[in-house]
Amino acid sequence: MLKVYCYKKCSTCKKAIKWLDNHSIDYKY
Repeated sequence: MLKVYCYKKCSTCKKAIKWLDNHSIDYKY
């Protein structure tokens, strides 16, 4: 599992989370 540190309003972070979801990669905020 990947641990993601990010600011919720950051557009780059949102894109990264979307990419992880699209590739079925497990992550945790």
